[in-house]
Amino acid sequence: MRVLGAGICNTDVELARGYYPYTGVLGHEFVGVVERGAAELQGQRVVGEINYQPFDHDGRIVDRPELRALMRRVLSVGGDRLQALSRRADRSVVAIAGGRAKLEAVRGALAGRFMNILITDEDGAARLLRTTP
Repeated sequence: MRVLGAGICNTDVELARGYYPYTGVLGHEFVGVVERGAAELQGQRVVGEINYQPFDHDGRIVDRPELRALMRRVLSVGGDRLQALSRRADRSVVAIAGGRAKLEAVRGALAGRFMNILITDEDGAARLLRTTP
């Protein structure tokens, strides 16, 4: 995996400060391209995840057999259901993300219409507006 961008989310920072007794690996925010390994994974690019469902920069769920076992470990609303709900005028689907490290993930989530309300910081909003075609 060649990492193209990485960041640490605030949850990681709070856990590191002792908010909760946690023994896992922190720093789970990244964008990368698979360069070596199983042939079917090479060239795959994931820019973000919603409810542990990875998606690409066009907002398409990356539905690979290799990832399904991981996706089934989390009880969550499916990406297709989020997309359907976000298109309804009587429903609010809210996403919260900000900062430079999340820019590609936010772009992908917007492209996939996984939400109809985005809460972000000023820097993230400015970057989105500057780079949106």
